[in-house]
Amino acid sequence: MTAQMWQMGLDVAVMILLAAMLFFAIRLQKQLSEFRAGKSDFEKLVVDLASSVNQAEKAIQGLRDTARASGRDLQAQIDAARALSDEMQIITEAGDNLAGRLERAAGNVGAPVSRSGGFSIRDPEAEGEPAAGAGGELQSRAEKELFEALQGGRKGRKS
Repeated sequence: MTAQMWQMGLDVAVMILLAAMLFFAIRLQKQLSEFRAGKSDFEKLVVDLASSVNQAEKAIQGLRDTARASGRDLQAQIDAARALSDEMQIITEAGDNLAGRLERAAGNVGAPVSRSGGFSIRDPEAEGEPAAGAGGELQSRAEKELFEALQGGRKGRKS
């Protein structure tokens, strides 16, 4: 009887161990199922992340292209402004020169003057020419108005 008891005790122990193994196998199966579900979610997350990175790279490239185009446009505007500034400086110098000639002409009103006629932007100081036309006459209406304004200003300062 002892051998049968031993065999029965061993059978009970094996059944208990089989039940424990079955319990742990079921738990392992559930965890593996959850891991597989998590893995597919993780793969989807990685795909979404890769898509977002590609969109971000495209957006950055678009910003770079826009910045380059804006830089070129801005440089073109700066170049045009510099050219206009240079032109305005030349015009201002010519106007100052003309005003000086007219002011000197206003001071030499009674002096005999000779000029070949016509309007010119060349510097009469360098050529020794007065600003008035032939016979001491001013050539354009603007010259006449400026001359009269200078005369009026000169008379006002002398008073």
